Amino acid sequence: MAKRKKRDLANDLAEYEKSRLQSGLNDLNKSLNSAEEKISEVEESLYKKAVGGTVTETATKISNGRVHKETKIKQVQPDQRAIEYFLNNRAGDKWKSNPAGAESGNDGKIAELLEGLKDDIHE
Repeated sequence: MAKRKKRDLANDLAEYEKSRLQSGLNDLNKSLNSAEEKISEVEESLYKKAVGGTVTETATKISNGRVHKETKIKQVQPDQRAIEYFLNNRAGDKWKSNPAGAESGNDGKIAELLEGLKDDIHE
């Protein structure tokens, strides 16, 4: 009988651990999905800031005891910094902020050419 109680206790403990593990995995999946959704929202916001577009703003005002809602549609211009950031991170193989910089391996050749041009202008 003592062996049976130990076996039942071991089975109960195993079931408890299994359900606890499953619950933890479910929580982790929810967190990951939530994080992915937030990242998608941020990416979408960055893209919208980069390309510009129209924005609708609604303001609520109270005058003479009455509530009025005002809606304004604004045109938003593309933002250069957002464009650069987006391109550097999404199309890094095609786009660089400084394509003639040291990372391209020119070892200052552009600077030498510019100095030569300056010398030619001053002669």
